[in-house]
Amino acid sequence: MNASRFWGKIVIVTGGGSGIGARLAKAFDQEGAVVAVCDIRKDIADDVATNQLRNPLRPKTGYHVDVTNAEQVRYMIQDILEKYGTIDIYCSNAGIIQPYDEPKEGESGITRYSEAKWKRLIEVNALSHLIAVQELLKNWNQGRPGSKPSFIMTASAAGLLTQIGDASYGVSKAAAVSFAEHLAIEHSDRLRVLCICPQAVDTSFGEGMVQKTNNSAKKDGVISPSIVAACTLDALSSQVETDPSLFIFPHPEVATYVKRKGVDHTRWLKGMIRFKKKQEQQMMKSKL
Repeated sequence: MNASRFWGKIVIVTGGGSGIGARLAKAFDQEGAVVAVCDIRKDIADDVATNQLRNPLRPKTGYHVDVTNAEQVRYMIQDILEKYGTIDIYCSNAGIIQPYDEPKEGESGITRYSEAKWKRLIEVNALSHLIAVQELLKNWNQGRPGSKPSFIMTASAAGLLTQIGDASYGVSKAAAVSFAEHLAIEHSDRLRVLCICPQAVDTSFGEGMVQKTNNSAKKDGVISPSIVAACTLDALSSQVETDPSLFIFPHPEVATYVKRKGVDHTRWLKGMIRFKKKQEQQMMKSKL
């Protein structure tokens, strides 16, 4: 580990109280960054900020932030700017998934959840990135000497390849992926954009995903949040201003799947339909 790669950088991590967010916060802290930890649960944000980070310049407590609340996001960003003068890296990591439950007979990944639940997932998993960017660009658009600031989004392979059994999650992450692409295209002169797209990750969040009926996320194994964080820091440190690379694939297989989908979308779609039927057959056998 190179402890100087992010020395003195000011970093914000949303959803930083657990899972991928907590590992990102600790990884940046270990490499010299000043990390502000934000979470909708202040108790776990405080635990990471107070007990798990070491940089003496860091905020000693976490920020209570609902990433869908523009006022709370604005307050947190402005508070960091007032205290440190700048924000170098913003990890827009907070996300949710529908709680695990067994589908009723006849339910699909599209019909099983209410409109209200769909709306909440889209707000947290997609619109939260927009809320953060709109506030950050007020500062970032002023232009600054030195390297560009970075906006890192935690999306999902589901946003590129669908999520069998949970359309609400896949659709919300697909919106996040599309937003990352638009942001990278429209603001490449002002910032760098990275979009993390893992499959299954070993977190309390990931448990719900892995348990989902007909789940495809665990096909290539369940990885640790530490691996996701390491991949992210490596990608960020190696990306240069002329490199348009956007996606981070902690599961390398995802890059191959995305290429196959792009080469022959109809073939990919038929393959996913077969895969879904195979999973349903396996589920039926397991219940016998």
